[in-house]
Amino acid sequence: MEMHNPAHPGEIVREECLKPLGLTVTAAAEALGVTRKTLSDLLNGHTGVSPDMAIRLEKVFGSTADTWLRMQMQCDLWEARQRADTIKVNRRFATAPRRASRKRGNNGSSSGRFSPFLVEGTCRQACQELYLALMVR
Repeated sequence: MEMHNPAHPGEIVREECLKPLGLTVTAAAEALGVTRKTLSDLLNGHTGVSPDMAIRLEKVFGSTADTWLRMQMQCDLWEARQRADTIKVNRRFATAPRRASRKRGNNGSSSGRFSPFLVEGTCRQACQELYLALMVR
């Protein structure tokens, strides 16, 4: 499913937090414990939501830090996908995607956790080759 252009979290802070409360950038920055410039950069999309800022937003405006970080991640991923054709990879190491094996508990049941050390087949081999190639440099 193709992703639409998500709103930058700064736009959401401006439209859904500051405007309804009638807060100025200066007053909101003071409430968040950051400089006016730091908040202005976020509101204007020049910076993203960091984990620290997400906690500040959670404490002042109520949405969870996880929500703010997810919004930032969606925005970042959308921007990356727009330039995906310019992202170069070394095809020598590119393999067909495979699922990692599930780690089994003592009783043989799946623990539901994936271990990077239990990757099977060509993906594991490609990772090892990549690791060795990088170590040689």
